[in-house]
Amino acid sequence: MPLIRVDLRLLDIYFELWALEEHLVALEDNIAFVRSQDRIRTEAQLQEGGFSQDESEVQLAFQEHDQRVNHVLPRYLRGSFLVALWAVYEAAIGDIADHLRARAGVALRLSDFRGDFLERARKYFEHVLHRDLMPDKSTAEALGRLLLLRNAFAHANGRLDAIRGNDVSTIRK
Repeated sequence: MPLIRVDLRLLDIYFELWALEEHLVALEDNIAFVRSQDRIRTEAQLQEGGFSQDESEVQLAFQEHDQRVNHVLPRYLRGSFLVALWAVYEAAIGDIADHLRARAGVALRLSDFRGDFLERARKYFEHVLHRDLMPDKSTAEALGRLLLLRNAFAHANGRLDAIRGNDVSTIRK
């Protein structure tokens, strides 16, 4: 009776992507929940402070509410998601590269290359594994944009004023 071989080495990538999808759904639900709770809390604070009829206090309180729930909260929560998404992508590419390297009997590893992850991964797949990592230009551009956003969140918490000049204009586009 022949043995059936099942290769589960790359199954973790699927599970990590599944977990990220679940995380994104929960994250968006949480943003909506916190928005509504913050509005209720803001109204209650105005009421408790006796400012619910003071138009300037109400306007100021809701400007602060808007800044919190429409700018800071989504930036903070979605930014961490982008960092996690990129981590899964990098780890997946590393796992796939190791798998293909072992099957091809190649000694050189992806980690032996230096520099920007996307560029070294592209070079490794093309020159060592003889495969296309990014089959079309639009995929390469999308990954480049994702990396730029990931770096903006990982290194500057998504604050545009803390990001280098050229990167800010690219992000705004």
